[in-house]
Amino acid sequence: MDLFRQAIPPRLFQRARRGAWKATPRELNLAPYAIVKLSQSVAPMGITNFSLSTGLIKDTVAAHLRDQIIAGHLQPGEALIEGKWATKLNVAQASIRAALNILEAEGFVERRNGRSAHVTQITQADIPHNFQVRAILEALVARLVAQRQPDLSALDQVIADMRSAVACNNLQGFYERDLRFHLTLCRHAGNPVLEQILQRLLLPLFAFVIMRTHDAMGEPERWLNSIAKHEKILDAIRSGDPNRAADEVLAVVDYFYVDIDDLTRNKNQRQPHTVSVE
Repeated sequence: MDLFRQAIPPRLFQRARRGAWKATPRELNLAPYAIVKLSQSVAPMGITNFSLSTGLIKDTVAAHLRDQIIAGHLQPGEALIEGKWATKLNVAQASIRAALNILEAEGFVERRNGRSAHVTQITQADIPHNFQVRAILEALVARLVAQRQPDLSALDQVIADMRSAVACNNLQGFYERDLRFHLTLCRHAGNPVLEQILQRLLLPLFAFVIMRTHDAMGEPERWLNSIAKHEKILDAIRSGDPNRAADEVLAVVDYFYVDIDDLTRNKNQRQPHTVSVE
């Protein structure tokens, strides 16, 4: 119950206790991101006894399943049976279906034959195809952002957070911030279609890497080098030179392709291999 007190405004908390949750869209926007991450705190016991709106239930269930995929508890290609998860999490099957639709839109889940949902599976053959498209689209993003010259302070903060993750030896935290960097950069391009397409490429790719790495980061030099490459992208964008910005992004994407291709080819080896998602 303390988690709910922290996650939602006090007035809405009192309504929830009375079983009279009738939040307006504006009120729902007041609830901080903590409510979406609720599943992390209750995951060991399952999600039970929700007193939330349908909209929040599907988001929370989606967050829970997303965390299970990233942590490797749900394997690539594994079927996600709506009835099974509805029973396990003590929610309506419609909420599971809505959560799976969210994950499908993000690229974590795919529908086979248009019906059954499975954890997205990236194969060896998918890797070069993914990177061919990613390189072109992220170079376009860099060009657009260099031309628009928006406020990049949010990206400066992401880089600072990446440094904090390295200092704490937090590999998953580093990847999450790395992903946030690329998605935030894309958002600054001002093209929602481009943002949606890149999100579908990047989210399963980052999940793929996290599922195949271990929690230990090892020597920090590799990760600090990755941060330096991200800083070079921002420097190029701030220069206002679209060609230079595109070249920096292309160099970073190409650098990472070598690592992830090697990771994929050696994923069955016992020795852990960590890569930096540039």
